[in-house]
Amino acid sequence: MKIIISLFFGLLSIVSWCKDSTNLYPELTNRAEISILTVGTGSQLYTLFGHTALRVYDPLMRVNRVYNYGLFDFSTPNFYAKFIKGDLLYYGGYEDYGDFVMGYAYEDRPVYEQHLTLNENQKQQLWQLLNRSLEDDQKAYRYKFIHQNCTTKVVDLLNKVLLQPIEVEEVQHDESYRYILNQSLQGHFFEKLGINLVFSSQLDQKAALLFLPDKFMQGLAITTVDGKPLVDKTTEVFKRQSEQTENWWNTYTFFAIAIFILALLLKYTWVRYAYFVVIGLLGCLLVLISFYSSHVELAYNNTPLLCNPLLLLLPFLSKRNKWGNVQQGIYGLIGLTVILFIIVNLTSEKLVLTLPLVILTLWALFKQINVEKRKA
Repeated sequence: MKIIISLFFGLLSIVSWCKDSTNLYPELTNRAEISILTVGTGSQLYTLFGHTALRVYDPLMRVNRVYNYGLFDFSTPNFYAKFIKGDLLYYGGYEDYGDFVMGYAYEDRPVYEQHLTLNENQKQQLWQLLNRSLEDDQKAYRYKFIHQNCTTKVVDLLNKVLLQPIEVEEVQHDESYRYILNQSLQGHFFEKLGINLVFSSQLDQKAALLFLPDKFMQGLAITTVDGKPLVDKTTEVFKRQSEQTENWWNTYTFFAIAIFILALLLKYTWVRYAYFVVIGLLGCLLVLISFYSSHVELAYNNTPLLCNPLLLLLPFLSKRNKWGNVQQGIYGLIGLTVILFIIVNLTSEKLVLTLPLVILTLWALFKQINVEKRKA
């Protein structure tokens, strides 16, 4: 009889566990509120696109958490190599709401809160998903510039509990990923130039994801569920205290002027050779990154057509030696690749941003060819 009773209670426990297996965490009360937090831009490179997090507030349970999927460890061995490769692990975690806001207030970055009109069932589902996502087997993920970041992680979680996905088309229209990124980098020209040089034509595809915080915020604002707005209230939790000012040197105008001055200096041989070496080395680096990295945004980059690694050879070849014919062939090949770069980027904003560099490279080749002709 004891054995039968023990088996009965054991079976009852298993049934009870299976019944509650989808609710592994205490349920929220009917006073719970869930909202999306959007943080404005900062001055550091990794803060130029803002940040997204999700807040769960339940006064009866004394829960006031901010779930954040943008955590990483700077002490990770080979940090930059793993970041470029696409193997750098980012983590999900949560912190107290007050600490979250205070941290960004210290950096003078604005914080906006959008209160979501989720029903009780959706809140419970999202609460379970959030906590499940922080368990050891799920909290780490490989960061991707566009397809998997702090914003897309929140978008994916929210879409799992909504009857229809968050609005994308009305926010991003037919804009490309490159255009959206570049719009977020106004006042930071050289950062914009660097990103456009490193990123491939994959960015010229029509944006199908809400991958930046400000676009996600706009998408939430116009999304409706069953004819009702998904966001019923937007609060400016912290307002930026000082105005952001543009650096006079970090502009397209300054870049164009600097390129013009450099073009005048190309009459000096050592300036031309230095330019060829720098641009050639940049091309070598971009080729290596393109093959080394698993980031799809870096694959098959066409920038080496402009920053041709063959430029490295020009200072070491001369018509006065047996390499004269080889040199002429290299000149022709480099000129052809620059023209090809122009053609493949005719419909891309990348060409507009790099146009001064395109002109300078062609001018440097022209000057060098003329010098070699005079030597002959």
